[in-house]
Amino acid sequence: MIRSSEQHRGRERGPQHERPSHEDRMRELTRMYQQGIDRRSIPVMWTIRDQEGRKLEEDVAVQTGEIDIEEVPKDDDRIWNTRTDSGLITVGRTEMITKEMSGCLTVFVQGATNDHKPLSAMIHLTPRSNLAWGNHREKSQQPHSEDQRQRAAKQIADSLREANLNFDGARVKLISNKGQETSARDIYNGYEERRLKEKRDELAELLKDEGLSAEQIENPPDLKYTTLYFHPDKPDEITAIGTDRKTGKLKVVELNIE
Repeated sequence: MIRSSEQHRGRERGPQHERPSHEDRMRELTRMYQQGIDRRSIPVMWTIRDQEGRKLEEDVAVQTGEIDIEEVPKDDDRIWNTRTDSGLITVGRTEMITKEMSGCLTVFVQGATNDHKPLSAMIHLTPRSNLAWGNHREKSQQPHSEDQRQRAAKQIADSLREANLNFDGARVKLISNKGQETSARDIYNGYEERRLKEKRDELAELLKDEGLSAEQIENPPDLKYTTLYFHPDKPDEITAIGTDRKTGKLKVVELNIE
């Protein structure tokens, strides 16, 4: 069932504001991420607030392992936050974010409903919990990986059908952090880039079997604790904000999702 976000969790929206530009949002997001680095906190980015303390994000009200569907108003100015191990589909133009992506993978969907409303989705898959992409580090766990990817692909496709997505013309991008080039310990074999690419390809093929045109992005960000941010005024980009794996400093990468 598609819920109207005007009654999201039974509460009314506060006063609306004009949606800030991508550039203005990035100033706020990088400021907050840098504060997290300076505090050495995990998670790095907490609840997103502006410098006056106004909360800028709306959390998805679902249990872990579930995918929510929300219809947002035309003037919506919130950043919709998809938590780890859950997903969000929005009908309407809105900003989306998901945080703390390490060994996880985000499936990003962009398209329109069958009645021509804009639709976007962010699904944050963990390595091996309720909504997983089977990214196991231990070889003993890898036999379970394919089943997890199959379940995730079916759940994603079923939720998009429920949201009335027109599968023709929808684009689906798979985004994870870049893996290690080599593995010093055999137990971490699953996080090598070679293995990650194989798993991303396998998930893309399973989504194609469900009727979705899916592919992994060409250049995964070489980051950790990554936040992915989407602004509807930049429909061909997702911004990755994270910690550079080598330097430990803030790094921003623009990802092409055309």
